[in-house]
Amino acid sequence: MKKIIILFLALLVLVSLGCTQTTPAQTSEAPSEMQVALTINVFDGSGENIFTKNQNVLEGTNAFEAMKTIMGDDLEFEMYSFGPFIKKIVGVEPSTTSYWALYVNGEFASKGISDYVIDADTLIEWKLDEIDLSSME
Repeated sequence: MKKIIILFLALLVLVSLGCTQTTPAQTSEAPSEMQVALTINVFDGSGENIFTKNQNVLEGTNAFEAMKTIMGDDLEFEMYSFGPFIKKIVGVEPSTTSYWALYVNGEFASKGISDYVIDADTLIEWKLDEIDLSSME
């Protein structure tokens, strides 16, 4: 009988704990609703600008997700374990000796497009660059 009473009391405590209301702490990490400017430029092998789009996006947006939304069918890619591989942009596919080089804010990218987060006004540029075959000898 004592075991039943102890079990009943323990169950009563657990149920009452589940019914208490807690107030979440205020943090400075609330989701941002701030808009930032994203510019996407695409250049062909001769350096001619073949695509430009300026659009505001929410701060904290993944750069690849924003690019897919902005470019729509003008972007073709394949997903791999390391992230997306850009195949065609605006119908232009690199030759066997060229590739789509990514530049972020004027600098050659140090990581893939899906690893960038748009947290301030950002310039993304894709340039059709030649592969330096002389370094492979």
